[in-house]
Parts: sequence; structure tokens; C-alpha cells
Amino acid sequence: MPEKGCAGGRRRMRKFRINELAAVDSPAQEPALAVLMKRDFSAEQRKQLAEEGKALPDGSFPIVTRGDLSNAIQAFGRAGNQGRAARHIKARAKALGAEDMLPDEGLLSKAADSADNQGGTTMPDPKDQTKELEAVQKEKEELAKKLARAESINQLPADQRAHFDKLDEEGQDEFLSMTKAKRKSTVEKAAKEADDPVVYTDADGIEYRKSDDPRLIAGAKRNDLLAKKLADSEASRENDRIEKRAKEELPNYPGETSIHAEIVRAVEGIEDEETRKAAFAAIKAGNEALGKSFVEIGGHDNRVEVGGPEAQLDKLAKDYAKANKVSEPEAYAKVLETEEGQRLYAEYTGDNQVN
Repeated sequence: MPEKGCAGGRRRMRKFRINELAAVDSPAQEPALAVLMKRDFSAEQRKQLAEEGKALPDGSFPIVTRGDLSNAIQAFGRAGNQGRAARHIKARAKALGAEDMLPDEGLLSKAADSADNQGGTTMPDPKDQTKELEAVQKEKEELAKKLARAESINQLPADQRAHFDKLDEEGQDEFLSMTKAKRKSTVEKAAKEADDPVVYTDADGIEYRKSDDPRLIAGAKRNDLLAKKLADSEASRENDRIEKRAKEELPNYPGETSIHAEIVRAVEGIEDEETRKAAFAAIKAGNEALGKSFVEIGGHDNRVEVGGPEAQLDKLAKDYAKANKVSEPEAYAKVLETEEGQRLYAEYTGDNQVN
């Protein structure tokens, strides 16, 4: 019976204490104690609060509001390091201006006093000890790596050390990871390249070193020069051929000969023979249709209607090319998409149907 009486007394005291704690929160907060007691924090929130000093380093006992303080006081008995937890609760109560919520006696009060007097060494938290051991172990591993690296560097022969010092950190790590034989061959190759550098690389990608026969190097340069001149000559002849064909087959097209040449070049680039022939037939037919609308001025080489649609189209295209920094063929194509361009083209060809 006495035990039941004691238990009942504890329950009454606890109920009284809960009601007392629930009453201290401000009206703006949720008044229901059940909500406060269920208040929880995510792992990320606990980590953030620990960094801000509003929770213990392991994220436990997060205290942001008076309600959190109430919860912490109730949960104090489950703390692993009660001295540290007591100091934390006491500090947060002071920061929240809620020191009146702290019990004047009991386990929390005694633990706080004991921690203040003994430096908080009471009952170290096993989790904290584990974290400290992990940090120490990690530091030892990093130190061991640095010592091993320093030892490897000190064991390098003079020539390899000189090569090593010229490398960036990534290159140094790669060099140290090589076998002794590989490091030796790498240094020998680097030394050879330094003493006998590449002085010329021909068009085929063949490298010529300083030690090679000068006549061989000169011959390679001469061959590359001749090949370039030949290529330039062939390109020039090909361009002349295309321009000649453009002049002969497209004399009535608006614009300069270079534009006509690009049209011919584009059509000649069509791989399918039937399509290529059809394209040439189409542009030749267009040329013939354009020729009928010209007014002869002087001779054959100056067949342009002064102030006519061709001149206007030509000006529109040149203005568009200049303003938009595109080639004249592109400009003509864009101008012919406009209503004005279509009108002028219809006048130019004698076709009154404007799309």
C-alpha cells in the first residue's frame, strides 16, 4: 500500500509539473502540451541547431522555444552525460529568459551544480567518445599518408627528384605511384625530349627532332610547302572554273558573280546525279526567264534595268547582308521571303503571281 501511495504521489507531482510547464509558453505558441511533447526535429535541423549551440553536439536536447525547454527538462533523466546536458539546459533557459522554469531541486538541479563545480566531467557520453576516437583515427590516417608520401619523395634519386619537383600535385602523385622501372624510363624520356626537342612536325604528323639530319627536316618543310602551293593552285583553278560556269549559265541572275558561283558550287555538291541535273535545269530556266525582263543598256555585260526591280532587289539584299552580317546568298534568300522581295521578284521575272 505505501508503494502505491508513493507512486500515486509521484504521478500527482508529475501531473502538476506538466501542467505548470504547459502554462509558461506564450499565448502565440500552441498551448496544447501534447503538441509540445510531440515536437520533433529532423536530422538536418538537429545538426543546424547543434552548430548554433541550441542543441548538444550530437543533436540531442534541441531547445528553440520555451516549449522545447519544457521537453528537455522532462527528458533530462535520459541524458547520457547529465552534467553536460544540465549545463546546456541551464544556458538555453537563460538565453530564452526562462530561468524561472528550471527546478530549484531534484536531479537536474544537482547535475547542473555538479557540472559547474567539476568541469562537466560527469558520465561522459559514449557517442561523443566514439566521435572523438573516429576523429583521432582519421587524423592519424592522414598523418600516416603524409609521412609515407614524404618518405617516398626522400627516396627518389636526384634526377627523379628534379623531375618530380617540376610536376603539379596531380602529376607528382601519379609519378610516385609508378614502379621504379617506370619512373626511371619516364625521367630518361623527359631528359631526352629536353635535350633533343621536336623542331618540326610535318603535315602527316611526323615529328622531327633537333638531332635529325637537317637536310631531312628541310626536305619535309619543302614538301609541305609544295603540297600547300599545289592545293592552293588547285583550289584557285576550281574557283575559276566555277565562276566561269556561273558567268556562262547564270548571266541574268541578280547580284555579283561570286554569289552566282556559290549557287553553282552548292548545286555541284549534290551527290545524287539526277537531283543535281534537275537543280541545274531549274536555275538555268530561271536565268532564261530573268533574261527576258532585262532592258539592254550598252552591251551584253551591262544588262541591268536602271532603277528596276533587279537593282532594288540587289540593294535590299546588300543592305540586309550588311545589317545582319550574313553572306549575300543568305541575304537574297531572306529578302525573297518578304512581301517587298516577292513583289520585286515578280516584276523582275514578269510573273504577276505573288505568293
